[in-house]
Amino acid sequence: MSMPQDQMGMPPGGAPMPPQAAPMPPEGMPPQGGPGPQDVMAAQDEQRAAQIEAIAAAAPQPKKPFTTKKIMSLVDAMNGFLDKVEAGIPPIEYEAAEPKLDAPLPADIFVPFVVIMSFVDQLGDYDKFVMQPEELDSDAALTKAVGQFKRMGNDKGLVEDLQEGAEPEMEEEEPMNEAERDVAMDEENMDEDDEALMRGM
Repeated sequence: MSMPQDQMGMPPGGAPMPPQAAPMPPEGMPPQGGPGPQDVMAAQDEQRAAQIEAIAAAAPQPKKPFTTKKIMSLVDAMNGFLDKVEAGIPPIEYEAAEPKLDAPLPADIFVPFVVIMSFVDQLGDYDKFVMQPEELDSDAALTKAVGQFKRMGNDKGLVEDLQEGAEPEMEEEEPMNEAERDVAMDEENMDEDDEALMRGM
C-alpha cells in the first residue's frame, strides 16, 4: 500500500521540499553569543585589577612598625623620580593617620614600587639599582629605597632609556615620488567622475 505524496512530505511531482536556511543576522551586527567591545574592555579591567591585587598582596609584613616619616620619604623619592621620567604623571599620594604603620605598605605605594623596579630590571643594564619587593620590611629598607630612587634619578642613561620605552615610536611616512603622486591624482579624479555619474543617475 503506497502513501500519498502529500502525507510523505513531498509536493506533487515527487521532488522533496528543500530545507529552509537559517536567517542571516543583519549586516554589521555581531553574531549572537559573541563578546562585544564593552565585554572585552570589562574583562581587561578585571584582569588588570586582579594583577594589582596580586601585587599588593605580596607586600611583606614589617619586622617592626614602619615610621610614617620613612614612608613619606619613600613617596617623595618615587614621585621625584617619576617626574624626571615623565613630567606631569599623577603623583603617588599617601596620608598617614598614625606616626607608625604596623602593616605592609599600602597598595598605592607598593604597587608602583614593584612596577618601577620591574621596568628597570627589564632594561638589563641597571641591576645595581634594582631592589626586590620583599626587601621592604623595615625602616632601613625604606631608607635604602629612597637612596636608590635618588641615584636612579641622577642616572641620565636610565632616565632616557625609560623615556624611550614609555613613548611609542612613530613611523615616518616616506614621501611619495612623482609617479606615485600622479597615480594618487588619477584616483582622485576618478572618484570625482564617479560622484558625477551617481548624481546623473
